[in-house]
Amino acid sequence: MRTGRKRRPPCFDPGMVNTEIAWAVATRPATLTLMLLTIALAWPIGRRGGAAGVLFVLALGIVLAATTTGYLPYFSFGGVDRYLHGFAHPGRLVHGFAGTRERLANIVLFVPLGVFGTLLWRRPLLILTGCVALTFTIETWQGYIGRTADAADVLHNTVGAAVGVGLATLWSAATADHGQPGLIGVDRPDVVGPEQPRKLLPGEEVIGRGPQQPGIDHPDDEQRH
Repeated sequence: MRTGRKRRPPCFDPGMVNTEIAWAVATRPATLTLMLLTIALAWPIGRRGGAAGVLFVLALGIVLAATTTGYLPYFSFGGVDRYLHGFAHPGRLVHGFAGTRERLANIVLFVPLGVFGTLLWRRPLLILTGCVALTFTIETWQGYIGRTADAADVLHNTVGAAVGVGLATLWSAATADHGQPGLIGVDRPDVVGPEQPRKLLPGEEVIGRGPQQPGIDHPDDEQRH
């Protein structure tokens, strides 16, 4: 019998995400501690990379705070074994892809890492490989401390990182065409470009002259006199 109510798509079903659990994860002491450490260390660690460096440190800290902590961890390799067996069934990994809010969140979580990592180091393949290794390690750790580890989360995190790497690559290509560096190299004095000549070291000459020793005249100086 039809009731006249339309069924919502699975990803918009409010019951798929337990807000109490999400709030408990966000407010547990270990998570809050990591978040505060991330905020405190983002500038000292990432400032040499400019804006992209600081934002990358913040994104990495958020990922670690949300995924590596637990209230009462119990250490067991049983969860790790179940997690690794999940890779033996590829069909289960792609079944219901991005079909819940939790899985969508797993995709979104790794997008900033892909974006800011690529803008910072300009090595898309290396950044993507690093993100895959990171999510695999995180899920292994979750299985070991008693949290639910799912091989499908690795897939969703990887897709998010790939999206971020792709967006950053497109951004870099677009800004390079217009001669704009974008976020790369902002506030980075160590980056040498065509419009930013390298600063000379003390005693170093401009054209083909090595460091001049104190008290020793250079032959060119005699010609000037």
